Amino acid sequence: MKRNSMKRIAMYLIYAVVMIGIISLGFKYQNYLDNEAQQTYKISSTLIFAVMFPLILGILFSVPSFYRTFRKHGTWKIDWVKLCIIGIPSLYIVLIPLFMVLGLNTIKLPFAMLLFNSGQISFTISGLVFGYLLLGVFEKNN
Repeated sequence: MKRNSMKRIAMYLIYAVVMIGIISLGFKYQNYLDNEAQQTYKISSTLIFAVMFPLILGILFSVPSFYRTFRKHGTWKIDWVKLCIIGIPSLYIVLIPLFMVLGLNTIKLPFAMLLFNSGQISFTISGLVFGYLLLGVFEKNN
């Protein structure tokens, strides 16, 4: 194998180990927050973490792609179509639990009941998607 291939393999292995570590720590912290919420009946910390952790993971998952874009020559641009068509709806879904923490009446928001009835998975997936898009919408023109 070429030296560059070995370097890429090593970098991706390190990246994978770091990501697995972060995910593992996140799950442990989520369990801690769940136990704390059961004892104190305060779920705001749990909801905030449930929103922020997938966002952060999404950003971290997009780092390798963003790094490749960063190394290219050219001028920066934003893919507004991707941001508007995918980013705005996923941000809306991500923000619904935060609106609930802030005491806003989320039941009256469009699709809120459908999303709450679908469980936490819709919020998690939307957080991952929006987090990934935060770096993924940046491109370079040649």
